[in-house]
Amino acid sequence: MRRRFATLSLAIFILGLQTLGSLAQERSVQPQSTTEVFALRERCHAMADKLSAGLAYGEYWTRNIRSNYSLKFSHCYVVLEDSTADISAKRQKRGVTLYDGLTGELLAAADTDGDKQTGQIFDEDWDNNRFGFDATTEYIHQLMRSDR
Repeated sequence: MRRRFATLSLAIFILGLQTLGSLAQERSVQPQSTTEVFALRERCHAMADKLSAGLAYGEYWTRNIRSNYSLKFSHCYVVLEDSTADISAKRQKRGVTLYDGLTGELLAAADTDGDKQTGQIFDEDWDNNRFGFDATTEYIHQLMRSDR
């Protein structure tokens, strides 16, 4: 009985040391400084500008460029919002596309053409609904949230 207790005590002691070691490792990972985060976000914005410059949109269109560097995923996301420049036109068109800022891969696209709205998510890692305007715009909003 005494031997079992000693073995059990030793096992608990070793498990405790392993747990403390893993906690120490987690705490030793330093969060990024404000300066580093600012530099990463600046680089992400520069990648957004470069991506936009490589994609034509025509003289009758306006383009809004947004970028988001996700600290949680260490990843850059870029949204290009293209719309007809003439707001008095009877039929307004608007396209919102989400890209991987590092690779330029198209992740999602949502379009409005008058009353017709369409959308599709191309991200192969996305397990939820891939079709429809609402699902696509929600996906884009999730990746572009600043708290990610």
